[in-house]
Amino acid sequence: MRSILALLLLAAGAHAQDGAFGFGFAYWVVTDGQPVVSAVAPGGAAEAAGLVPGDSLLQADDEVLVGLTANEVGEALDVARADDPAVTFVLVRDGEQRTIRIEQAPYDPGDVMRRSRTFYCRKGNCLDGVGVWQAPDGERYEGPFVDGWRHGEGTLVLANRDLYVGSFFRGAIDGVGTYVWADGGHYAGEIRNRRPEGRGLRVYADGALYTGKFADGLPHGVGTHRRADGSFWTGVWVDGAGVRGTDHATDGTVRGMGPFEE
Repeated sequence: MRSILALLLLAAGAHAQDGAFGFGFAYWVVTDGQPVVSAVAPGGAAEAAGLVPGDSLLQADDEVLVGLTANEVGEALDVARADDPAVTFVLVRDGEQRTIRIEQAPYDPGDVMRRSRTFYCRKGNCLDGVGVWQAPDGERYEGPFVDGWRHGEGTLVLANRDLYVGSFFRGAIDGVGTYVWADGGHYAGEIRNRRPEGRGLRVYADGALYTGKFADGLPHGVGTHRRADGSFWTGVWVDGAGVRGTDHATDGTVRGMGPFEE
């Protein structure tokens, strides 16, 4: 199953054209690997050709679009228009296959992206307010939005059933929060750029836990790893490895010094 969004990554539609001159639409790649039009620029080339949000794209000239990632779809569109700026699209609308030809024209990329981010809004205001956004693969966010971005304190359930409750900043998991993996492990603490960063607590599915400093998602700095049997090692960690510290028995008695060994 292909998720619309990669793990810990937050929602953003993909432009058919990065600049202000192009087809004038955005798309999502849904669970079956099929790009779905999520926004069309008012007055742009796609709107003039009759493209509408919700259309499923199958092909662009000779380039098959089904089964690709969002970036691969963009690359396929670049190939399709390499010889001719106008491209013939094969699409599905209301269960019927259709063919339309889209020229290229100026459009506002920012407007298209704002519209795209609210395409799967199910309730409330997903542009500037509080709303519920849910994708076809089950990914669901509930909380505040600013300019179409998830921004503030919200709740995100991912397609693989992982759960995050905490801070978002312009669409990214960023600030302080709790991330719960579907296998039962969880992290609570500071997060930057979608990774543990700063002070936090990581509880593993086997019952072991680490508390202390993190950098780029890994233990880094002073921290303690407590095993499921109650024994623990405390010391200095570098990029996820305990490099120097003290190992303790369950009653706290020191039983060795040196690097962490599991």
